[in-house]
Amino acid sequence: MAALLASRRFVLASGSANRLALLRQIGIEPVVCPSDFAEDLPRSLPVTEFVEETAKYKALNVADKLKKDGGDGDPPIVIACDTVIYLDGEIIGKPRDESDAFETLTKLNNRAHSVYTGVAICDGKGRLETFHEKTDVVLDFGNAPDELIREYIATGEPFGRAGAYGIQLRAAQFVKEVHGCYNNVIGIPLHSLAMCLRNF
Repeated sequence: MAALLASRRFVLASGSANRLALLRQIGIEPVVCPSDFAEDLPRSLPVTEFVEETAKYKALNVADKLKKDGGDGDPPIVIACDTVIYLDGEIIGKPRDESDAFETLTKLNNRAHSVYTGVAICDGKGRLETFHEKTDVVLDFGNAPDELIREYIATGEPFGRAGAYGIQLRAAQFVKEVHGCYNNVIGIPLHSLAMCLRNF
């Protein structure tokens, strides 16, 4: 891994500050280049396919942009991710508005839900690897859930986040259980990513 970090450049195909912070945690200092992919795959797809394919198209979109821009030396390694919540056979993404956030958090309250993150790694030389990680989470809004959920929504934190909560932020107070990779819920399963990168 150390040799790879020293010899290759990295690009994060996302504008997520959380994902950038996670990569920096393991020594990757990427250039940030958000993908233009529309993220419009049908939600009828199996959830694992949905997140991996979305991540793949994000990575390829950015790799194509970089190829057009040119540049000397080896092309950078592009890392792209997609995170969704899965409950009762439904893929849940980012809330559209306050009403949607309230409905989502009410559904998640005191029930185990799954967080899936799809990851795609593209080396710009024709190699593309995809995988996904699943983490189960239980949120508990206590004896006055409606009031607490509305207070939380009023902070603005749920917006722009899959499942309408940020596990590492104010929502930490509502997290009762986490089974699996915690970083996966934030946006990148770091252990699995590092293991995959060692093969590049």
